Amino acid sequence: MDNAKKLSDNYKITHGNISWSALSGLRNRIVHDYGNVDLNIIYETLKNDMGQVYVMIAFSIFPVIIVYLFLSKHIVQGVALGSVKG
Repeated sequence: MDNAKKLSDNYKITHGNISWSALSGLRNRIVHDYGNVDLNIIYETLKNDMGQVYVMIAFSIFPVIIVYLFLSKHIVQGVALGSVKG
């Protein structure tokens, strides 16, 4: 499943500079019709648009990392307790 389709409409509106339908279409084209993919289009997409995607991913992951840093002790204890049998 295409993860871009899972994003909320509000998120897509906030990041309106990204062509979500084109991104989804590109993914579908690569996955389902790879024999007819124009590699120049892939190259231009990577060269011109991936910087924005990487920034968006970094900003999406950053809060998760912060939460993990604060809660890592509890997460590790929970995993350790869950792995004990008996």
